[in-house]
Amino acid sequence: MDIKGTGSITDLADNVFTVWRNKNKEPSEPDAILQCDKQRNGEWEGKISLWFDSVSLHYLETAQSISTPLFENSKNSDDLGENSISAIKSSLHSSNAAIAA
Repeated sequence: MDIKGTGSITDLADNVFTVWRNKNKEPSEPDAILQCDKQRNGEWEGKISLWFDSVSLHYLETAQSISTPLFENSKNSDDLGENSISAIKSSLHSSNAAIAA
C-alpha cells in the first residue's frame, strides 16, 4: 500500500481502496484500476481493471461490456428539461425516504 504521509489514517481505516488512472492508455489496457489495499473484515485484497464508457458515464469490468445510461442525454447539454429534472428530484426524494426509514 503506497499512501504517502497517511500511515495513521490507513491504520485506523477498516477498508482502503485506491484508484489509479491510466493517462497514456492503449486500447487493450484498462482506463483505471480499483485496488483494495486493505480489508480488515475480509480476505480479498486485489485489483479490478475498469474501462470507462463515455456514453453512460460508467466504469465497466471489460471493454466489451454494455451499460445503460441512468438518464437519456438531452440534445442540448445545457438544458436538461423539466421531465429530467423531475425524474432526478423524484429519485433523490425516494432515496432520502428509504434512508430515513
